[in-house]
Amino acid sequence: MFDIKTGEVTVEGISLHKGQDLASITVSGISFFREFDIGNGWVHRNSGPHIFYGRKIITSMKFFAKKLMGFNIYISDINATDSQQMKPEHDNFLENILGVPAEIDKYHIIYKYSWGEIISYYDPRGGDCAISVSWI
Repeated sequence: MFDIKTGEVTVEGISLHKGQDLASITVSGISFFREFDIGNGWVHRNSGPHIFYGRKIITSMKFFAKKLMGFNIYISDINATDSQQMKPEHDNFLENILGVPAEIDKYHIIYKYSWGEIISYYDPRGGDCAISVSWI
């Protein structure tokens, strides 16, 4: 669940927040099936599937120096043949939970909070489509 007051996100009973140590996340029960070391201190770790608001998701958690700095959510139970078709599903998912976004354009819907942002995006250059949680 999204806690829009604090920025914490709870996935299957496990709370995630900015700066959380990798070890505390793994001890809590989240395991990772893939790791991408960017080579500059950033490592992305994929986890899932998880159930989040009744939907099946995969996460890509972004760590810097083994501290959680943000993550992407990919809804994996969508019947879509490409990423562009996933965007309306992600948008509707967020709108049903969070209401009307602060900003809308062709490729993004953005929810802004004092702690950071939740964004549904589609990147037409790389083809990525996800829900991103970014803490400031």
